[in-house]
Amino acid sequence: MKKIYFSLLLTLGVFVGMAAPSIYTPELVAPANNQTGVPPNVTLDWTAVVGMPGLFYEIQLSSDGEFTAPENFNTELSRIDMSMLLFGETYFWRVRAKDESGTSEWSEVRDFTVLAQTTILTPANGATKVNANAEIKWNIITGIDYIDYQLDTVATFDSPEMRMTTIPGNLEKINTSNLKFGLTYYLRIRGRHAADTSSWSNVNSFTVTNIFELRDPTNNATNVVPDVEFRWKKVEGINKYNIYVALDPDIHSYDLFSAQKTDTKKKPDTLMFGTTYYWQMSAIHATDTLFSPIWSFSTIAAVKNIDPANNATNVPLQPILKWNSVSGVIGFTVQIASNPEFDNPRTYPIHELSNISTQSFRVPANIMDSATV
Repeated sequence: MKKIYFSLLLTLGVFVGMAAPSIYTPELVAPANNQTGVPPNVTLDWTAVVGMPGLFYEIQLSSDGEFTAPENFNTELSRIDMSMLLFGETYFWRVRAKDESGTSEWSEVRDFTVLAQTTILTPANGATKVNANAEIKWNIITGIDYIDYQLDTVATFDSPEMRMTTIPGNLEKINTSNLKFGLTYYLRIRGRHAADTSSWSNVNSFTVTNIFELRDPTNNATNVVPDVEFRWKKVEGINKYNIYVALDPDIHSYDLFSAQKTDTKKKPDTLMFGTTYYWQMSAIHATDTLFSPIWSFSTIAAVKNIDPANNATNVPLQPILKWNSVSGVIGFTVQIASNPEFDNPRTYPIHELSNISTQSFRVPANIMDSATV
């Protein structure tokens, strides 16, 4: 009886020992199964398991689900970063744990697909009024060394205008320069690392602005002060502005004034009274020039009197004369006479800035004196 009892215990112990695993199987976390658009340096992640000292994980990565020729990686961590995976390629992966007590079963098999191309974010396809230094932005691709982008005025990217530019792969945007005003450009982008080059992105087209907006003085404005301030809407991506001021509507002969690329206003030399002027601007960069429309304006011809009103009566003998402000002058001359022809008027020059700024003047003597001059 004792012998039978011992034999049963021994058999049960062997059964229990065979059934209990020495190390648990890791569970895959990321990327999700069948996930697409992953970067070429995707991180493979799984759950950590408890084991004996010296525990590590073996990872297999394969281009087929049978793992006929897998790449093998070992790590003590519960994640590992891949590098230089092929663009557009589908990979299968699995993990198992190992320690001094043994080896776990392989995890489930998952697959993922590396992105084949990036996507252009800006300029949007079909965008218009784009700056000459257009900002190009794309969905960033991690795990690459370089970004290539091509710009051309034809969608086949084979004209003399074609630009091929290479920039560091960690960038996600860049500004172009010196695009020609009014032209439509085509854009495509790709990523590269040491082992592969992605497909070109879809082609986006955009059109560079050909509009230069003037603001002040408005077209056909009148009574403009002689120290007129020209104002305009800023044009991005240029080196400087030129302002052309002329007496003829075709601006054949003109005075030229320059402004910095950051300016949106400029006061040129003081202009003549009672004159019609024509003005135009240009925005200039290294390869092209954008012209504004031609506008005209007329400068003030005479100062407008305010007080005393015309034909006023009962005016004090030493009245205060008032007139509209006129900027850009260095002085006023006040004349008082007893006849509309201003024969033998009494003349008062006003040159002190304090007086000029008040646009008023008190007659220093009896106004009746002017009637007897």
